[in-house]
Amino acid sequence: MTNSESTDESTDSITDISSDRLVAPRLEQRKKLADLGDPYPARVQNTQLIAGARATFDESENVPSGPKQLETIVAGRLTGMRRAGGMIFSDLRDYSGEIQIQFKSDELDDFEQLSLVAAGDFLEISGVLFRTKRGEVTIGCNSWRVITKSIRPFPSTKYPIVDEDIRSRQRYLDLMANSSARNLAITRSRIVRSIRNFMHDRGFIEVETSMFPDVPGGANARPFKTVSNALDRELSLRISLELPLKKLLVGDLPPVFEIGRVFRNENVDRDHSPEFTMMESYEPYTDYMGVADMVEGMFHHIAGEMPEVGQVDLPSITHPESGKILSEERTINLTPPFIKSTYRELMLSFADGFDDRNYQTNEEIIKKARSMGVTTDNSMSRGKLLDRIFSEKVEPNLIQPTFVIDYPVDSTPLAKKKIDDHSLVERFELFIDGREIANAYSELNDPVDQRSRMIQEQDGGIEDDEIPPIDEDFLTAIDHGMPPAGGIGLGIDRLIMLYTGSTNLREVILFPTLRNTD
Repeated sequence: MTNSESTDESTDSITDISSDRLVAPRLEQRKKLADLGDPYPARVQNTQLIAGARATFDESENVPSGPKQLETIVAGRLTGMRRAGGMIFSDLRDYSGEIQIQFKSDELDDFEQLSLVAAGDFLEISGVLFRTKRGEVTIGCNSWRVITKSIRPFPSTKYPIVDEDIRSRQRYLDLMANSSARNLAITRSRIVRSIRNFMHDRGFIEVETSMFPDVPGGANARPFKTVSNALDRELSLRISLELPLKKLLVGDLPPVFEIGRVFRNENVDRDHSPEFTMMESYEPYTDYMGVADMVEGMFHHIAGEMPEVGQVDLPSITHPESGKILSEERTINLTPPFIKSTYRELMLSFADGFDDRNYQTNEEIIKKARSMGVTTDNSMSRGKLLDRIFSEKVEPNLIQPTFVIDYPVDSTPLAKKKIDDHSLVERFELFIDGREIANAYSELNDPVDQRSRMIQEQDGGIEDDEIPPIDEDFLTAIDHGMPPAGGIGLGIDRLIMLYTGSTNLREVILFPTLRNTD
């Protein structure tokens, strides 16, 4: 083992964790390694990623003259060690792949120093590639050095971490131990990149808007609040991306989109998180059906870049306490075109023949809802009551991708009314596997109608802290004229859940917000 730099002896004074019986031996190994050199060097000499080294060797085997002696230098995390007489075999992993390392006692002067190495440490390995009699591509080590000494135990890769709470709170352990967790994180990145590519190819520009809007609007949700010391004022975190993006259309920008976090002070469950990622886009001179076509194009584009996600097989979901099966195993076909059904058609089919036009007061809706076993309370607005009935009676039946179109006007203050029926608005929601994935409108751009609807929502006689305040600056903006437009909000996290077969939102958020453990 060779090291050219020395470690500051002052860093050996670790007292707060040295009493841990699992940590203490590793601290002793660290101290001995530090006496030999720096176990945390600033520079690494690797010439290839592990996947590259394997590929180079595979190519050399296909040469008619046979493989040449190929030297390589790789670096990665040690995931296991096995003794075999005067040899040690280990597994070395970087983010590209894994390879076996062979250490021979008769070829390495520092062979005995391998006793200072354990699973979880990072090593730099220089050696020659060869294939063992068992067919395993291996690096015969000529020299090695520790480039990071871990002082906590490496989680077992043979017995993956299955405790959901540990996986979510200590994601680094989940990623270290579970290849499925690493693959999920990489898949998420690929899908988001594919969405970005699709939007740019369609002529959209990506923008960034404030996390602290003057008025947190664009959705019915309770915002998180904080205080700015510098500005000496209360601030609210955004609950939607919608209103500032529409203001950009007023400013005559091209079609715009934003991918970013939004924050809602709401329930935490397998489908909801206080912070989540949205993609919202607004395109002038189109309507909600044009947006639906765009969404189908997006799914087609993602499947083109990632053919493995054109169809997904989802596992059954059981209740964590009762063991009751909540969802059976199912296969989702994500190849457009998708089903289109109207809101009222679905309510008639799945909600005991419910038709919102037959109920004039909230009291009548509440009575009907309760007769169907739908939980409501007297504080809910008409729009919320309709949404609750739809959520409980209709949504669980929408397994295959379905555009639900044409909603009652009470549910959506920011969408245009249908030309042939002013009791409905031009809105769709995309549901897949019983979950809302996207919500889109033909955007309301009549400033008089917009103001009237916002005032009506505020003065509806219902005290509801989820109804946002009237955003006067937004109303002033559209007074200047906003072009006819189609807009959409798409839940990135739920989309990732779908593509990866995940059953809980926190599985697809690397560091989710969780309840306290005490």
